[in-house]
Amino acid sequence: MVAEDRSPELSVVVCTNRRPECLGKSLEALQGQTVRDRLEVIVVDDGAPAPLGTLCGRFEARLLVHPKNLGLAAARNTGWRAAKAPVVAFTDDDCRPAPCWAETLLRAYLDPSVMAAGGEVSPCGVKGLLGRYYLLKPPIAPLESELAGSPSLAKRLKLYLLSNVRDGARSGRREVSSLPGASMSVRRCALEAVGGFDPAIRFGGEDEDFFYRLRRELPAAKLLFEPAARMEHDFSGGTVDMLRRARSYGRGNARNFVKHPDWGPTLFPVPLAFLAFVAAGSRRRWLLLAAALLPLAASPRWTIRALRQRSPGLALLAWLQLLEEASSDVGFVSGYFLARRRLGAAQ
Repeated sequence: MVAEDRSPELSVVVCTNRRPECLGKSLEALQGQTVRDRLEVIVVDDGAPAPLGTLCGRFEARLLVHPKNLGLAAARNTGWRAAKAPVVAFTDDDCRPAPCWAETLLRAYLDPSVMAAGGEVSPCGVKGLLGRYYLLKPPIAPLESELAGSPSLAKRLKLYLLSNVRDGARSGRREVSSLPGASMSVRRCALEAVGGFDPAIRFGGEDEDFFYRLRRELPAAKLLFEPAARMEHDFSGGTVDMLRRARSYGRGNARNFVKHPDWGPTLFPVPLAFLAFVAAGSRRRWLLLAAALLPLAASPRWTIRALRQRSPGLALLAWLQLLEEASSDVGFVSGYFLARRRLGAAQ
């Protein structure tokens, strides 16, 4: 707990709405931070099913309550506006930071040009083939710097194809264009300059939208990704949760595209090609075989890893990627038309 004669250096906002058992583990991990005496912990109850006062009191966390669920962006706004520290960190109730998480984030702000810093989000709570997939292709990761500045569709396609060939995610401390919402921090002055998060975005894409606006408002600002600031994220929902999450992110990408036209559409080409092959397969049966083999051809990284490790089952990850990307595309299409209707109604 912060000493009474000291102001906190970092306020940590934890948003929750339905998982008190997970929230307890998150608060326990924050209680064990190496710089706990320099932190203020704020829990935003965004419509939880049971009162959280006793739980928050046990871990010396300040509790703010929404009378009903308003969404993740609105909860984050409530948290940072009540925060006392010059830097505000954000995480969720199903996340558990490593002991040096807060200390590592604070160290990033020794550079005055750093306006935001975030850490690596490692999946936990999932095993089997999906666990291997998440380990090799993390479901929550920063948006790399080469995607900033509205690159052309051709460049984005090239980066996508390269990522399907390269075996392994990028590593190391680096500047990025967007940080993962489950493990990010922002200077309060930057939050004020941008106006915080867009409360109209209830889930999916609210962090990308915020950092897009931050880069526009403060073009010289650095957004620093620090892998040493580690965070565990519970993904125990399995494949169904993966598809739900991908669909939500797809809807968020569509909203952001309608809101910021120069953002560019975020559609994955392989599921579209797969559907085209299947549709044409009624006349030319060999196209059905091509459709079945398309995920392996489009994402050879999985075949390469399967051969290197002499584990044929790893090749199945290509079809998991196809399912995830297809779900994102479905979310984008539905989200696009919904966002267009809402935009038309608002005008």
